[in-house]
Amino acid sequence: MEDVAGEDVAMLDAWLATQRDRKVVSIGAGVDGVDTQSELVSEITLRVDRVRRHLDASELSIMEKAVLATAAGHKKAREVIGEGVTERQVQIALENEMMRYGAHEMGYGTIVGAGDHAAILHFEPSSRVIDYDDLVLIDAGGALFGYTADVTRTYSAGDAFTSAQQAIYDVVLKAELAAIDRCRVGVEWNEVHTVSARVIAEGLRDLGILKGETDTLLETGTVGLFLPHGIGHMLGLGVRGVGGCAPGRDGTEMYCGARIRVDLPLEQGFLMTVEPGIYFVPALLDDPKKRREFKDTVVWDRLEEWRSVGGVRIEDNVFITEGAPLVLTESIPK
Repeated sequence: MEDVAGEDVAMLDAWLATQRDRKVVSIGAGVDGVDTQSELVSEITLRVDRVRRHLDASELSIMEKAVLATAAGHKKAREVIGEGVTERQVQIALENEMMRYGAHEMGYGTIVGAGDHAAILHFEPSSRVIDYDDLVLIDAGGALFGYTADVTRTYSAGDAFTSAQQAIYDVVLKAELAAIDRCRVGVEWNEVHTVSARVIAEGLRDLGILKGETDTLLETGTVGLFLPHGIGHMLGLGVRGVGGCAPGRDGTEMYCGARIRVDLPLEQGFLMTVEPGIYFVPALLDDPKKRREFKDTVVWDRLEEWRSVGGVRIEDNVFITEGAPLVLTESIPK
């Protein structure tokens, strides 16, 4: 880890003594015995959030080490996945390898979903035995000093994807690459989401699952049946970075049928996850209200042949630079 220039911590007590008469603001949970200036809470929170959104060189160095451990874990998982192995066994092998390669802990609960379990966005690994024709979706990241990588890959349990699995995977990969390419200074994060959703809508229409004009599929939220979450979030100290909204926005806006966690223009120093997916979620696809609402844009009688795919997600960690985006997790095969 790089040394960071600054004052010696031994000077802290003396510095605090000079601050005794200044106003005190407590952000988050209250502190017993401390009177906070409530009228300043919102302003100071916004200032702290802005500082935390940008990663410096030292933080980026830690993230790169977290990525190395994460890459080792995903490599081991790919070696372990196979017919007759359980989701839980894959999780254990993956997490053990990340620790061997330097991770202090897992950055969040590891997700391993085989077959239709891959359609559950935050699935906890179970004793389910993986079948030869299953897809296996793994979302896992190792953490150092609280800084965590966040990576999703979708693998075949057998020698290769089935034709249906490959078709969905190709659409998701195309959507991810298009979204990553838009990760540049000044671009609105909602535009990154929309670019990805557009590729998915067009891909699903080409496969005969959706019908109609692309703009209609986006504006009506039809594509949100298959991409029900935002394109990603901020990352760094904890798996959920600060995020937030630009002034005048409140986080309630829907984009292509999904709510996004970040509604800001991108700035140099932001670290973002880019994680599009296509999921065949029974709770959404079997909802009578959804079937009525999207009767003109979904080819409902074609869905049965695709449900067995479960879900596909591909996720990378992208650092915003002055120029082209830097994909920290590029070394992890996809």
